[in-house]
Amino acid sequence: MGNIRRAQAVIDHLFMMGVRTAVVCAGARNAPLLKVFFRSKGIDVCAFIDERSAAFFALGRAKATGAPAAVVTTSGTAAAELLPAAIEAYYSCIPLVLVTADRPPPYRGTGAPQTIDQVGLFGPYVARCIDVIDDSVDLGDPSEMPHLPIHLNVCFDEPLLDGEIVGSGFIPGRAPFNTTNTRRGIKPRPTMGIETEALNRFFERATAPLAILGELPLGGQDSMTAFLKHLGAPVYAESLSQLRGVSDLSHLCITSGERYVKKIAQAREIDGVLRLGGVPTLRTWRDLDGALSHLPVLSMSHRPFTGLARTADAALCSLTDIDAAPTPHLQWPRLERLLGQDRKLSKDLSGLLDDHPRAEPPLVRDFSRRLPGGSLVYLGNSLPIRHWDLVADPRAPLARVAANRGANGIDGQIATFLGMCAPGRANIALFGDLTTLYDTSGLWALRCLDPDIHLVIAVINNHGGRIFGRIFEEEQFQTPHELGFEHIAKQWSLDYEKLTAIPPKLDFSGRTLIEILPCAKQTAAFDAAYEALWQDA
Repeated sequence: MGNIRRAQAVIDHLFMMGVRTAVVCAGARNAPLLKVFFRSKGIDVCAFIDERSAAFFALGRAKATGAPAAVVTTSGTAAAELLPAAIEAYYSCIPLVLVTADRPPPYRGTGAPQTIDQVGLFGPYVARCIDVIDDSVDLGDPSEMPHLPIHLNVCFDEPLLDGEIVGSGFIPGRAPFNTTNTRRGIKPRPTMGIETEALNRFFERATAPLAILGELPLGGQDSMTAFLKHLGAPVYAESLSQLRGVSDLSHLCITSGERYVKKIAQAREIDGVLRLGGVPTLRTWRDLDGALSHLPVLSMSHRPFTGLARTADAALCSLTDIDAAPTPHLQWPRLERLLGQDRKLSKDLSGLLDDHPRAEPPLVRDFSRRLPGGSLVYLGNSLPIRHWDLVADPRAPLARVAANRGANGIDGQIATFLGMCAPGRANIALFGDLTTLYDTSGLWALRCLDPDIHLVIAVINNHGGRIFGRIFEEEQFQTPHELGFEHIAKQWSLDYEKLTAIPPKLDFSGRTLIEILPCAKQTAAFDAAYEALWQDA
């Protein structure tokens, strides 16, 4: 079997795995794959210029659909550009397929042009790596696509285009992949039910726990709501849980922000932490490895990561049927007082936001109030996601709040967002300035999107990574700059708005880049007043 037939076999296998999107970066060595892709139907092929952003765009597609997406590169350093997205996919349990073209094995280690050792390039961050060196290589059962990235390294010798090029032989109606969990090549572990022993151990130690909701699998919100209502514990719901502001939980939810979580934990108002979903964003979670290490923790998640260095109970489960879990109905004699204080602090926080309208958090709050119902909101890492969790108006019925919280990096954010965009709704991203600058090549994905897709990229330009100003004295940590974003918008044919305040109405039709310029003095004044609020609490 020659190169073209090998390429056809690989692409057939991708289709059988459930891949319906392939993001390809053209090169010479991967020409057999690209030639077959371009002649095939059934897989949407997006041509990209930059491998790193291409991989994140594919990741966004996989996040949006739940089905695997593929990214295809040529050999050499092009393959290495996929590592950041592979890491994010691994820790987010996203089915991303990394397809790298390669020269035949005799060239490895020789220093030949565009030749590196690509086998094992992604280390532990893929469930399996298959080196397709000849036609005898078993690609595995395509129905066992794990919810983790995999790597197909496909070797092609010269002449690269060695046969008749026809479309790939897809089999109509064949069922796509099954959903299983695999880690580091270990035998797939099926999604589990509720681990009652872990729950029983936790509630023997914790009679007044706090429930912290991280990112939850879509479709499990109703079951989670019923579980929490029965449990009766106070709840801190991050935006990625999709349960922030849900009316059925309003009597249990902490609304004054994560600082109140830290306050009641330090005051020993709670005696345990029940984590539900992904690893939480809030700082208090990290303190469970330090000052709050006395608190017992149970992590119940659809992902196999505890997010802590300490030994803690963990239960791998789907969470979509958690309302069937045998849990106690907690009776808290001080719960009303605890949540009453939270409501007072929440009101005080609202007053601070009103007093400093051009500071960053009030601008985020006002922006959240303008969003149309049914929107996708994608949040950049660093300050945007933290500001959103603190102050965003929870009353807008959003379709989904999303972010890349697997490895918490700022790379690939624009590309991931664009990969998640869909027609029939507003698609909105909120990024910091450095995050946006770091992935401007991701805007290439605009060329791949359906023209009916409307989107807004909102950039909070505070001229640097201001989150580090809270930690380090040296200004260099903040990477200060004086750049604006109007020319970037023009380069990519985006409409452009510059705002120092959020107007009563925003237009979410079309494609727009909004540059939001907070007032540095008001932000500093708000931060000082916010710190004083908690010192007095």
